[in-house]
Amino acid sequence: QQSSAGLVARRAALRNVLQQHSALLELLELPQLLDACVRNHMYEESLELFAHCGSMLQSHGAGGEEIPVLTMLQEQLAVQRANLRSSLMAQLTTDIHLPQCVKVIGFLRRAHRYTEEELRATFIMQRSVFLDRHKQQVELLRRTRGSVVTALKNAADLLRTHVYDIGTQYQALFQQDGGPLVPWLNEQIAWFTGLLQVH
Repeated sequence: QQSSAGLVARRAALRNVLQQHSALLELLELPQLLDACVRNHMYEESLELFAHCGSMLQSHGAGGEEIPVLTMLQEQLAVQRANLRSSLMAQLTTDIHLPQCVKVIGFLRRAHRYTEEELRATFIMQRSVFLDRHKQQVELLRRTRGSVVTALKNAADLLRTHVYDIGTQYQALFQQDGGPLVPWLNEQIAWFTGLLQVH
């Protein structure tokens, strides 16, 4: 009787798995779907999927017991969340304009991983990566004989265009006086005056 009761219980468990097959398959495919969304820069869809995952995992994990598949799924989702953040940060290191900056910062805000202060500092840091690539080109021109005037002209253009754009983007996004913007602007001006003093 014990073996027949065990078989009945096992059969009931397998029937339950079969009935929940589509829900289980949907859960297990979520990390792959998220990966595709992030790689294709579908950030809106990625955030919606993360919200959906969170509610599904919360409802399945409400019993309080440790379910290995759900633990594995949470780990995979954490990896995809990190990929989403990295992809958004990479957007800020490119030559993007204000509308795209608004979208990227909006996505980062919706991800609920940063305080406003951290978001401001991160924005300045990532935009500095973009600017530093241009500054390196100016420095390379400056070291080349006969290109000093061109280098200084390019440095002035860099301040006039990119530094101005980044400052404008910051003020439009964060609407705060000071913060990391003021020291960053001072650093850019000091870089330019340093170039002028050398020549």
